[in-house]
Amino acid sequence: MKLSTIFIVATSVLLTGAGAAPRHSTDTCWKSCFPHKHQCPHGWHPEKHRHCWTCCKDHDGNFEYDYDYDYEYEYELFDWQ
Repeated sequence: MKLSTIFIVATSVLLTGAGAAPRHSTDTCWKSCFPHKHQCPHGWHPEKHRHCWTCCKDHDGNFEYDYDYDYEYEYELFDWQ
């Protein structure tokens, strides 16, 4: 076999694994940092990010507009450190 053929086959095998990689989470999380597990409202679940507890909401791809949520509030960027 030629070296180029081996390279192409090896590259193809490695690239096919990319489709099996897990998708990124579609959770929406608060930017608050609670020191202990927080009691989240209905539809939200507590989740720990490093040393902070916050509330997150799962999205399964069928995103529905939440009319009770304040979408116009400008949140500051938060670094979880």
